[in-house]
Amino acid sequence: MLGSDAVYELVGEAEGVVTAEVVRAPGLERGTRVRFLAKAVAAMEHIELAEPASVAPRTPSAVSRAAGI
Repeated sequence: MLGSDAVYELVGEAEGVVTAEVVRAPGLERGTRVRFLAKAVAAMEHIELAEPASVAPRTPSAVSRAAGI
């Protein structure tokens, strides 16, 4: 949702498209997969978590926070 904060866990990237899972986002259920252009993800604030935030167990990864996008 435009103008709101959201947190996504990055799960993959191929050919300039990043796949992420919703950790917290208005209007989206946790675990929903979304895709972003890599350039858009590069513009997001990145945070590191000690443990993965995803629903399914996975190795630790970066989490992106989209603020006001």
